[in-house]
Amino acid sequence: MNIPIFNTSGEKTGDFSAPDNVWAVERHEGPEFLSTIQSLAGMRRGTACTKTRAECRGGGKKPWRQKGTGRARHGSRRSPIWRGGGVTFGPKPRSYSFTLNRKVRRLALFSALSAKLAQESVRVLENVKLGEVRTKTALEAIGNNIDVKTLFVFNDEKNGDFLSALANCAGIIGVPVNMLGVRDILSCERLVLTAEAAKSIEEVWS
Repeated sequence: MNIPIFNTSGEKTGDFSAPDNVWAVERHEGPEFLSTIQSLAGMRRGTACTKTRAECRGGGKKPWRQKGTGRARHGSRRSPIWRGGGVTFGPKPRSYSFTLNRKVRRLALFSALSAKLAQESVRVLENVKLGEVRTKTALEAIGNNIDVKTLFVFNDEKNGDFLSALANCAGIIGVPVNMLGVRDILSCERLVLTAEAAKSIEEVWS
């Protein structure tokens, strides 16, 4: 499968030979879902905390004597059924992250990339070096307007000028190829990659 390669002027300069095992995979929504949930779970801070009855203040003295008052028996003001007492099975600080098998993560990524390519929402750029750092020039290279949510995937830090030109576009997000995730791909309307980044995906994940 060949994907057209464009330069910053919007002219086609060649074709990128996309391997079928990366860009022509059958859609698998299950691995995509698991990969998305893993990404969201890893972003959770997990700082929610409640006090148990052992951590609450007070409770050293029995509220009232065991018998003869007509009231229910109680031994501590820190009991969970008292106001100001501890919390039963309350949240404690923890990590919500979990791991996925490499094959599952790879299948989810390839499935998402193939889905974007099938929707004709993928664009490959040959050279993203700009003569001048201008937003208009960078948008012409991407090939769409500011209102379309776009994910720009680059390979290294040499694309700093290009990212600077797109910094004031809220709908365009730049992500290095080593941090590319399924959630980023599925949440964007257009996927723009540099030729080096497209090759890196094949080298790292195939």
